[in-house]
Amino acid sequence: MNSYLALHQTKDESVRDFVAEATTVCKTAAEGDLEQRICHLPEDPRFADLAIAINSLLDSTDAFVRESSATLAAASKGKFYRRFIVRGMPGSFRRGAIQINDASNEMAAQAETLEEAREHRDEAFLKLESLVSESNARVESTVAEISKILGGVTVLAINARIEASRAGEASAGFGVVASEIEKMAQRITKSTDRLTVEVSVFMEESKSILQSILAS
Repeated sequence: MNSYLALHQTKDESVRDFVAEATTVCKTAAEGDLEQRICHLPEDPRFADLAIAINSLLDSTDAFVRESSATLAAASKGKFYRRFIVRGMPGSFRRGAIQINDASNEMAAQAETLEEAREHRDEAFLKLESLVSESNARVESTVAEISKILGGVTVLAINARIEASRAGEASAGFGVVASEIEKMAQRITKSTDRLTVEVSVFMEESKSILQSILAS
């Protein structure tokens, strides 16, 4: 009789110890620590199965959290080749793992699309920058040629006016024309000077806008 009671007392103590340990492990898991496990199995097979089930649940949950964190952390750095290892994941954990991998694949496709768009934008930027530079060079060359011609016209007009003044009244009309040509050349020279400045400002603003587009 005493041995029978002792046996039941031992089983009761085993169950109480199991319940206390299981409670501690579950509370710890609820607080975010998924590494704790039930280490001492009770003698009663029913409670032993429960302990194994709790440990299995914690194993699956811990593995899911670790794999999810690793996969998402890699994706945040553009390393989309890192996939959730689905093997061994049961039920809802497996479905969640597949969804995470699908999301990672979608992010990879979007990243590739954005990269292609960026490459096209960079290519367009370089072409536009080249066109602006070429246009500026042609304008500057044209302005320089006009300035050179106007310089020669001004010199000719001055010489004509001087010769007209020496010739007297007979060439007075020619002197007036020469004087007007000189004034016109001076006005055009001032206009080309302003054009040069405006082209320079336009180039600076164009470069600034292009840089802003490239940086966006």
